[in-house]
Amino acid sequence: MTPTEAPILLFDGHCHLCQRSVQWVLRHDR
Repeated sequence: MTPTEAPILLFDGHCHLCQRSVQWVLRHDR
């Protein structure tokens, strides 16, 4: 595996807190 330039965010989609956090990150990602 090679390092990437940007971090990768993985989640399983079952946790509502995680789901909201991912939605927030996607909205505020630059």
